[in-house]
Amino acid sequence: MTKTNAQFKIKESPLEMEGHITITKTCSITGKILETQSFKNRIMLGTNTGKNLIMDRLAGDNSYSLNILYGEIGTGSTTPADGDVALATPSVREPKTTAVVASNVATFQFFFPNVDLPNGTYNEFGSFVDGSATIGTGQIFNRALFASPYAKASNED
Repeated sequence: MTKTNAQFKIKESPLEMEGHITITKTCSITGKILETQSFKNRIMLGTNTGKNLIMDRLAGDNSYSLNILYGEIGTGSTTPADGDVALATPSVREPKTTAVVASNVATFQFFFPNVDLPNGTYNEFGSFVDGSATIGTGQIFNRALFASPYAKASNED
């Protein structure tokens, strides 16, 4: 009898999985783009987070849907680490507005309107699998510390 084992292991290389965040600030009155920032983010690698959620699903553990449903923005300034299970200081959570997969790239969009996002300075973002509209629910998938703070003023989305 021959026994065959197949094993998949997530590594940064050769399997590369990385995230990028783009923040586009617009005028809530005219829709004009005021500022755009883009930078890399960390896809979590810890129990019930990010890459491990993918591996769990491949192994038949369907505890979580693997659907990214919410994004959070916050004021925390600590560097993301694999063990993170939440943002450092979450402020506002919004549902995903669109999701598109093309050429092996999944793109998710979240809209933080002027009426929901208080004026202030924000430093971090994360997306969450499952959960509800309540901040901190669900499983964190990725977390980013902005390269430069995002300053939000009146009438900006």
